[in-house]
Amino acid sequence: TELPAAAARDDLQLFSSVESSYVSIIFNLRNPDVPFLQDPNVRKALYYGLNREALIDDVINGQGIVAHSLLLPENWAYNPNVTKYDYNPDLARQMLDEAGWVDSDGDGIRDKDGQPMQFLLHANDESVQSALIARIAEDWQALGVNVVATPVPFATLVGDLLTPRRFEAALIGWELTGDPDPYPLWHSTQIEGGGQNYSGWDNAEADTLLEQGRAIVDLEERRGLYAEFQRIFTDELPALLLYYPVYTYGVSDRVHNVQVGSLNHASERFETFPDWYIVTRRVPVNQAPPGAPVEIEGEGTQE
Repeated sequence: TELPAAAARDDLQLFSSVESSYVSIIFNLRNPDVPFLQDPNVRKALYYGLNREALIDDVINGQGIVAHSLLLPENWAYNPNVTKYDYNPDLARQMLDEAGWVDSDGDGIRDKDGQPMQFLLHANDESVQSALIARIAEDWQALGVNVVATPVPFATLVGDLLTPRRFEAALIGWELTGDPDPYPLWHSTQIEGGGQNYSGWDNAEADTLLEQGRAIVDLEERRGLYAEFQRIFTDELPALLLYYPVYTYGVSDRVHNVQVGSLNHASERFETFPDWYIVTRRVPVNQAPPGAPVEIEGEGTQE
């Protein structure tokens, strides 16, 4: 990343904005090879065992904010009261013990009924994504869970693993729209037929809330529906929300009135460009510093 070099420059102002997206780990809840991932308590234990603050600081240079919901905090439907799974590896180990996953043979890997607790964690093989899953695997290895970080080309990730549901766990990012409706990602009708409910999560109450959220116009009613949906989601955890990405860019310190907000795309940082300005001062030619560019009307700038 070029961020440290940019931060060291005295002639740059750095501006940061939260992108309208989140990065998460989704689990395949219907893969018979990893039945333990169907247990919400196991998923909660894995969440508690994940040091997201360190992940953000060490892998992406602090360019992220820990996510607790699948909506941005500034979204009108965001529920600030959802369960928050702050890093607690001792609790994670306790929960795995209570779920019956213990290291019975002393090989460092938890097991139950003869099955080791291990799975593949896939991601796009781009450098940052690869580094993220490697670090995540380290956190979970420390709990006694054998996680194999497996980066693959993006086309393989989507076409060969996610779409046909042939994965165990995967790191993916989702772009968000202004409307909080997550129906395409989490309604049970999207499990089959090319839908994007890759995890196979099927919750009747959540389905009803999503259906009602699409049918009702009143914002306050919708807010209540989506607040309850977020509560259910963060209780069952078909996916572990990692962080909201932050986009940082540099602008010359000569430029004033630069304003930032949430970004759907990086190019949106220029939306307020008409309001940017540079303070200049006209001086007579004979008073200009030696070597300074001089603008002569009708002739352009001369040195």
